Amino acid sequence: MRRTLVAALVVFACKTPAEQQTTAARAMAPAAPAAGTMDPSTVVATVGTDKITAADLDKIIGGKVRQEEADHQQKMYELRENALEGEVAGRLIKADAKAHNLSEEDYVKMQMNTFGKETTDVEAKAFFDKNPQQMQGRTFEQIKEPLKQYLGRQGKQKAMMDLVEDLKKKTKVSLNLPAPVLPRIDVAATGPERGNKDAPVTIVEFSDFQCPYCGREIAVVDQVMKEFDGKVKLYFRHFPLPFHEHAEKAAEAAVCAQEVGGDAKFWALHDKMFNDQQHLGVAELKGKAKDAGIDSAKFDACLDSGKHADDVKKDQKAGEEAGVNGTPAFFVNGQLVSGAQPFEKFKDAIERELKRIN
Repeated sequence: MRRTLVAALVVFACKTPAEQQTTAARAMAPAAPAAGTMDPSTVVATVGTDKITAADLDKIIGGKVRQEEADHQQKMYELRENALEGEVAGRLIKADAKAHNLSEEDYVKMQMNTFGKETTDVEAKAFFDKNPQQMQGRTFEQIKEPLKQYLGRQGKQKAMMDLVEDLKKKTKVSLNLPAPVLPRIDVAATGPERGNKDAPVTIVEFSDFQCPYCGREIAVVDQVMKEFDGKVKLYFRHFPLPFHEHAEKAAEAAVCAQEVGGDAKFWALHDKMFNDQQHLGVAELKGKAKDAGIDSAKFDACLDSGKHADDVKKDQKAGEEAGVNGTPAFFVNGQLVSGAQPFEKFKDAIERELKRIN
């Protein structure tokens, strides 16, 4: 019962090859005992008369230590949160089923039949048109049936979640699981920006124009900026992954767009590249820039020169130092939100920051 009500958290992200291997190794390895915080002056090795301290190790590893700490705390919190939501939902369903003189199984069947409206072609087409980044170049006819099935499942899940929320209100449920205190990572807020410059919450995004998960997250980012208008500002930084053939040149193209036409033209090209991630060759980038109203002569000369390759590498280095190992990665006032996450994850992080600041 509880498993039907609470979906497991899956972080969708484009990972570096090294991180893919590390993730696989973690899954196969036995759990390690928890380690306490080491004094930075602790000598962890000696080579002849040279000493290697814990502080030396932290400098070598950079932001990865803090990211691992943040990931661990966040995963433990999410495990507890999902378990708590499932337990609460299960008890609410059991009580309401009993009030209707039904078994839990019959109660769920009754509710699912109530929510069982089929997704129409019109509804599927509307979703298709609204979310081009998620379609990865496929036509509506190619994806129509799987899309209808997906939307049908989503509709039933949402309806069941709405039912549980309604039962919570009637039963006066209070959830008091404390949120984790995540480490803050110093990440420079530079690059093209969106939102109110004086907003109390700063989000720094590291992204890759060829990463499909980054493309899917555009709709979530847009929702964040709309829902928290005036309270959030966003900075975009580049983190092209080595196995994405066109990602680095696409990042250079974005920097050129900003050079030639300012932030407005950067965001215009940003949208065009994410809307059509399958066509990011140099000639196609030039075509997209022209369609975005960017001066072709200046843009083409900039892109052909390769003069912004070092700027892209600086962003990559900053991301690596902050512990970024995949895209997209977001830092909300220095606290990591890793992967393509739903709006609710950003909402929780932003509201915690607004509460802390106020």
